[in-house]
Amino acid sequence: MEATARRRPQEWGRGTLRACATLLAAAGLCCGAIGDLHVIGVTATQAAIAYTAPDANPCTIQVSENSSLSPLAPDTDPAIFAGSGLDNRPGNFGSGQARVTVIGKRSAELATAGPYAGVRHFSRALQAYTPHFGRVSCGSDSATFKFTTTNIPLGNTYGDPWLHDPAHPGDQPWPESVGGVAPESFVDPLTGVLLRRIGLRGLNWGYLGGLPAARGFSAPFRQ
Repeated sequence: MEATARRRPQEWGRGTLRACATLLAAAGLCCGAIGDLHVIGVTATQAAIAYTAPDANPCTIQVSENSSLSPLAPDTDPAIFAGSGLDNRPGNFGSGQARVTVIGKRSAELATAGPYAGVRHFSRALQAYTPHFGRVSCGSDSATFKFTTTNIPLGNTYGDPWLHDPAHPGDQPWPESVGGVAPESFVDPLTGVLLRRIGLRGLNWGYLGGLPAARGFSAPFRQ
């Protein structure tokens, strides 16, 4: 009986150690996950999200108007703006593992990556009144979120200042046309309105009453 009494505490101890090891392993898995991901707020052109990263390394943010996350919104597309998909980019906040990321910007900036780097400006604003889908990736873990930008607010009684680019003084940063593409569109960087080109000069060229003119003035004017 005495020997049995000695073995029971030893067996109980081994079981406790196994249980503790299991709990520690589970805790390690929990610590490697993205936590408390939520949308803080949205405007017509921007959104802010907050979350807790699993470690101090930067995470990747992807946002798109499509659930497939393709194409990416220009503001988070590293193929247009180098490093724009990282949460440690300028304008975001991070304190250890706590992160706050602002998506979208009421501006247009010169591309820093891809075929239009240093040549073309792209709007960084999100499209107004539009559902957006996003994903945060930190190492091997990822989490998704979604939001809808607000409609354009009414009642503004002031004019927005001229767009400017501190990195290129004197430049007028406004989204340019690629050229030769119709239809073509971009988001107005100040309001979030989707602007769409419906035609190009010379499309459906014809003659009206012996004079050259754009065919069919009864149709929407083409330019």
